[in-house]
Amino acid sequence: MPDAKKGRRILFPEDRKVAVIDEEVAEPGDEQVLVRMKACGICKYDIKCYLHNETNIEYSRQPGHEGVGTVEAVGCNVRDLKTGDNITSIYFGRAMADYFIADRNSVVKIPDTLVDYCLLYTSPSPRDLS
Repeated sequence: MPDAKKGRRILFPEDRKVAVIDEEVAEPGDEQVLVRMKACGICKYDIKCYLHNETNIEYSRQPGHEGVGTVEAVGCNVRDLKTGDNITSIYFGRAMADYFIADRNSVVKIPDTLVDYCLLYTSPSPRDLS
């Protein structure tokens, strides 16, 4: 059996703290895709979680929105995306990571004629922080 794929994810474990954790990368479910992130944005709510300015805060909040990445694997019921396709989404959440699993209906294939980084709001992925 091959070794499990590993990646890193950013968390906000407490007020004004950022942690980078190592994790095993799960396989996508039947209606999901595994995405290797290129970059993603941080929204206003992520910043509020970091600062603890939200009354309904959820610690260990995993930030990251508006991501762009490359499909690494697809679930058995995903027919219109394949490994190597570039995708984007208006909402990921938890996407400030090397890898992210997304429901198929939450991602859009980037046409091959577009440069994918033109679709970024942009923030670094964890691999850019080392």
